[in-house]
Amino acid sequence: MSDLFEKIASQQGITNQSQYGMSGDMKKTQYILELLGKAIDADTLKCLLTAGEQGMEMNSYSTETMAPAEFQSELQKISPFGITPCLKEADFMVCGAKAILAFIDARGLGYSLSPLNAALVAMQNYWSDIAVKQLAPIAQFLINQKVHEAVDEEQTAIQINSLHLYLNALDGQLRNNKYIVCNKYTWADLHWTAYIHLIVIAGESNLIDKYKNVAAWWQKIKTKKSQCGQDLVAYDLLPSLDDIKTGRLQSVEIQDY
Repeated sequence: MSDLFEKIASQQGITNQSQYGMSGDMKKTQYILELLGKAIDADTLKCLLTAGEQGMEMNSYSTETMAPAEFQSELQKISPFGITPCLKEADFMVCGAKAILAFIDARGLGYSLSPLNAALVAMQNYWSDIAVKQLAPIAQFLINQKVHEAVDEEQTAIQINSLHLYLNALDGQLRNNKYIVCNKYTWADLHWTAYIHLIVIAGESNLIDKYKNVAAWWQKIKTKKSQCGQDLVAYDLLPSLDDIKTGRLQSVEIQDY
């Protein structure tokens, strides 16, 4: 079942000798996670952020290095319904962002990203839903245009107009909170971070700057240390525009246990 992971790792020049964890080896206090995903995919970015926030070491492999037909054939062996991204830890494997985020959160070194207070959980899920259902298609449209250098001005105007609606709502929500739901970083912040990042590197950072509270929140997100106490800024793991164009993903390595 690990053939696809090993094949992509080999194509990217990663071997047991050059990088840890290729055969489910244990380093320090954990087995090394292995992630298959795409640099342009927001769900993959969420997996990187969660691993960073929870202090989980992870080798990250971009599936864009494989020919589409070859990839789909190999993917069927580990994900019959074609769901990605996929995660492996030793002999355990799971696919789909929702499952992967829950797994990393539970395995991680820090507190759960979901609050204990029921009202805060409800608000977290509300703002997460807005990101996943409303912000996602806007972010994907804008980054796809940027990467493929194909501009549809009419559609762009429609998407930007919709984006203002959600940014304005978020600006109001952040008026009295350090983070989206409360003064603690939660899943709501993580979901919004993935999409805002794609929007920003697609060339629309000026839209974020128009909203004072959103801009202040964004600066905190880009500089905050891992919530589990590691000397790591999870945001730094996210791909640049060049990374997306060339299909490169960063791995997560923790130096300070």
